Amino acid sequence: MEKLCTFKTKAKQAGLLAVLTILACQVSAQKVSNKKVWTTYYKTPVVALAPKYTSYSMEYDYGDMVVPAGERPKLPSLEYKKADGDLTLKVWVKNVYPSEKQMTQANVGGRPRVYYQVSYKADYGYEVIDKTTGDEVATYKREDGTYNTPAFGSKTELDIYLKNALVSDLTKYLVNKVNSRVSYDLSPNKFKVKVVSNIIEGSAPAYQEINKVTSDFTTLIAAPDIDKEKLRPIAETWESHLMKVNWTDKKSEINKKVGNALIYNLCAAYLLMEEYQKLAEIAQLSESKNKGLLSDLSAPAFEVELKYPWPGSVPPSETNDTKTRTFYFPRYADFAEEIAKK
Repeated sequence: MEKLCTFKTKAKQAGLLAVLTILACQVSAQKVSNKKVWTTYYKTPVVALAPKYTSYSMEYDYGDMVVPAGERPKLPSLEYKKADGDLTLKVWVKNVYPSEKQMTQANVGGRPRVYYQVSYKADYGYEVIDKTTGDEVATYKREDGTYNTPAFGSKTELDIYLKNALVSDLTKYLVNKVNSRVSYDLSPNKFKVKVVSNIIEGSAPAYQEINKVTSDFTTLIAAPDIDKEKLRPIAETWESHLMKVNWTDKKSEINKKVGNALIYNLCAAYLLMEEYQKLAEIAQLSESKNKGLLSDLSAPAFEVELKYPWPGSVPPSETNDTKTRTFYFPRYADFAEEIAKK
């Protein structure tokens, strides 16, 4: 009888150990599956112009450069007047010069090409001034940025371009950039974006709750018009689980892998909700918890169409054999930092 009891006890212990091993494997081997979703990012004006303003006029300052003014910026619901508008929109681009450059090779149509990514210094921006009071209504000022030159077949051709045409082309680019920024800041806009939503595979109740709201999120953002308020409880659920992350224990149910998946989801939600301060905080959390040589490559990012007036850069010249890149790939951290700058 004693031997039989001992055998049963050992059998129970072995069975319990097997169950615990299976559970441990399920926890430590979480798999995150992501889905890339096209949606529309609706951006409200950074500055809402008061109803008392009905017209505007333009002033340009390009220093000693002679460049086309580009397409005139349009202010929402305001009539353009050559002079004496209620508001004066002042646009300037001057003191433009390259400060550093880095050559990159690309493949265009099966042919090797080279181009420079140029860092530049410049004084450029805009101001909107109340003509009656002289008060500043809106402003955008920058002093630097990066610019990708056209691609050429040889370094010699590229250097000739750099010497003879770079500053002129860069100035024209900055004029168009500032004009686009006026519309971006003062008018409602919408941009096509691709964001990532993450599902946590597994049977744990926490995963099921995360996945339920993630599924709801994917459905909501696929609609033509996004109801931002319906995204709020979804973000709150993700936030509640993010607070439980054990960033150091890989075997934890809510471990670093799950935490990073939640961060990606929250970045997408806060972008579409226009909660830029929260977006910045979540992106900073990601940076603080993911350090190392590959941290920049794994940082949360999204895609946005090229008509978005992305700060300090132009469409990348990188291509493959069939097509040129048509979207920016900004990191959420960079996006949040730029949109918060005045």
